[in-house]
Amino acid sequence: MNVDLFDFELPNAFEYRDYVIRAFNRNKPFDQFTIEIYNRWGKMIFGPVTDPFFQWDGKENSGADAPAGVYYWLVNASYKGEKYPPQRGFVTLIRGNN
Repeated sequence: MNVDLFDFELPNAFEYRDYVIRAFNRNKPFDQFTIEIYNRWGKMIFGPVTDPFFQWDGKENSGADAPAGVYYWLVNASYKGEKYPPQRGFVTLIRGNN
């Protein structure tokens, strides 16, 4: 069974105070969910998070602001033990001068 977790487009750039990553699909059932965000060197900077309603605010796990740049996100979800194909993509974090 090959099921896409998303049936909509996710933004690949956002200003950290105006937009959030929502890496889940309300139309697909799931009982297990994790999202992780990695920097360009492959270091996980945020996550793993198991709350499908979380909103990334551009901060690292340490609470520090992540620098502007391109980040890789990875979502794993399953339902009753059946894993959906991992969903992944890139997001560009843009920081203003304020």
